Amino acid sequence: MLAALLDIDPSEVRLYNLASFVDMVESGVSDDRDLRIFEIGWNGLTVRVWAAHPLFLTDDASLLGKWAELYADIASSAAAEAIRRAQY
Repeated sequence: MLAALLDIDPSEVRLYNLASFVDMVESGVSDDRDLRIFEIGWNGLTVRVWAAHPLFLTDDASLLGKWAELYADIASSAAAEAIRRAQY
């Protein structure tokens, strides 16, 4: 399926850093447990890096809503940071 989506030969598909939903929730630090599945980098109890292009094999449609919410927050923070830098 991934090879077809990416239009590449199936032998070229590489999967890495795989984790179960439970593992991601348990290792995350966000107050919102649903957002923990998008965390990929931390500094103590602060999320420093969020997944830019997550790939999930699930039938839970609510995750798409969480991703949209998180992506909007990330974009807003990036815009605010760019404005702050431009002012100085």
